[in-house]
Amino acid sequence: MTADRAAILAASFVLAGLLAGCAADSPVVENLLVDPGFYDTLNCTDLVREFQSNENRVKELTPLMEKSGAGAGGTVVNALAYNTDYAKARAASKYAEAAARRKGCNLAIKVEPKKPDAAPLGPAMPDFGTPKTPGRF
Repeated sequence: MTADRAAILAASFVLAGLLAGCAADSPVVENLLVDPGFYDTLNCTDLVREFQSNENRVKELTPLMEKSGAGAGGTVVNALAYNTDYAKARAASKYAEAAARRKGCNLAIKVEPKKPDAAPLGPAMPDFGTPKTPGRF
């Protein structure tokens, strides 16, 4: 790789990082990542759970972004590793909070995080119309 090509590649990464940093605060990006109308369909308990879950995710990502941003190429690392998750969590938290306020929900109550559904036993095998009984068509 020539020096010119390496410089162009490095500049592209820096530019992508800068643009991604600006995109985190964009309402257009928020609407692409999160459907604001979804939160209007939830009851208060689910709204509080979503709000708290996303607030915790923002708190989890913030120190990671600060730590990676301190190093060389930190802007690029943040853009590639954390920025989308951070923007999605912030937008989801914002929309859940707005829906909760419209419905008069108390966001200060503690709710248990939703337990994940049980994992499937194994991968589902597609049925290509093969006979179920050997030898029969």
